[in-house]
Amino acid sequence: MAKVNIANLTPFRRTYGLADFGIIADVTVQPGDFGKVGSLTVPAQQVIGFGFNDLVSGGVTGNPLYVRFDDTSGDQLHGKVRLVVSNANGTRTQVVYEGRTERLSADKSDRNKAVLLPLSMPLAQQDDKLIISMYPDSGSAIVIDYNGTNTSILIPATVYQ
Repeated sequence: MAKVNIANLTPFRRTYGLADFGIIADVTVQPGDFGKVGSLTVPAQQVIGFGFNDLVSGGVTGNPLYVRFDDTSGDQLHGKVRLVVSNANGTRTQVVYEGRTERLSADKSDRNKAVLLPLSMPLAQQDDKLIISMYPDSGSAIVIDYNGTNTSILIPATVYQ
């Protein structure tokens, strides 16, 4: 998470999904704390930032961010979701975005309804981690059904290489 000079790197846009964050099985999150749902380790010779910038009507806006977690009965889980950048050892973390599940699951592509996420600092570099965590509203542990009908994440990112 050290300051990175991206002047000589080529950016491209990418949208990450569940598998990109290692979410390939049900995930249990405990109440009363932000529990890690998934993480992505930045590959060698890349720098990644959550979000990317779009020019709309002459101004810079972000790209739609979508997060919906369902339980094993198909009901939507509610709580707060955080996007976090962490160094490789997890000793230094920074929250990039925090929002409610109800708002983050408003729409996958309609810019008027969706949460828009512009390129956010800090950028993560080789071996750093991009992390999704959740603080459930429930007073007991919740299980996110990774292959549920509506469980989905679409997280825009800018990748420099």
